[in-house]
Amino acid sequence: MFHDYINYIFETSPLSKETFEYFLSKEYKDSVLELSERDFNPLKIIFFKEKDKIIGFATYIIYIDESGKSIILEYCINKEFRNKGLGKIAYSKLQEKMIKEGAKTIELTPTNKRNELFWKYNGFSNTRIFLQDGRTLLIKKLR
Repeated sequence: MFHDYINYIFETSPLSKETFEYFLSKEYKDSVLELSERDFNPLKIIFFKEKDKIIGFATYIIYIDESGKSIILEYCINKEFRNKGLGKIAYSKLQEKMIKEGAKTIELTPTNKRNELFWKYNGFSNTRIFLQDGRTLLIKKLR
């Protein structure tokens, strides 16, 4: 699954040399594999498909030991499939899956203003918690 995930990132994202090197690094691969292979609260990778074509992916963790707190680490819809309602549909399916797996809240940090608007449109709210780089943490209560 890791190789599919990395291949998708490279095929769909314009990456800087530094970012490209980071995703190919042993450090990144080891951390993703370690998180995805742990028995408790593993990192999960999901691919979104439309007519048998992969249109995007997400990575997330559900912390069952923290009352179902969950984090979407990465969420990407391929550029050619954006602004067609597919991102909203994909997120809806992801949310349903996360609820079935025990998620009660979802947290994430949008990478830009456009992403922030997408997440707010899908029910996320500001937390007034800011990261060092100035981005704000968004949250959505599921139950």
